[in-house]
Amino acid sequence: MNVRSTYMVNLVSTYLSLCNVVHNRKVIGVQLDFEQKDSSILAISNILKDYDLSCKTYYSDFDTLKKDKRKGILHLRIDGGRYVVLKNLGAEGNVVFYDPVINKNIEISKFAFQKLWSSIVIYSDVMPSGNENETSKERITRKSVQD
Repeated sequence: MNVRSTYMVNLVSTYLSLCNVVHNRKVIGVQLDFEQKDSSILAISNILKDYDLSCKTYYSDFDTLKKDKRKGILHLRIDGGRYVVLKNLGAEGNVVFYDPVINKNIEISKFAFQKLWSSIVIYSDVMPSGNENETSKERITRKSVQD
């Protein structure tokens, strides 16, 4: 697996884990092979859609990000652009995110984060199923196990 694929697999796998979605990293790697190499947002969205997660990309600000209190994928202005997974926004404004390139959680100040963040955030929601009696968690587990 090349460096870009490892980065994207780490990113998507970590996000799916935060969403409590059972998945297989090797399957994600294969899915990436079929995605366009020049559009990371589209690749992320398409893969998450395979796990019944519908993605929307937003241009946001820090206060809205903090108010939303959701896990998301953030775009940072590092090395020409890098996606990270938002893990936590602390009470003091510190931001904790997972960086898939170095495979570690990073905690930085609000000030440092705002210098790096491009204001782009990707959120996902569980897509509706044809079976209204099935809970979203059951739908995600069923879909993931089928993979």
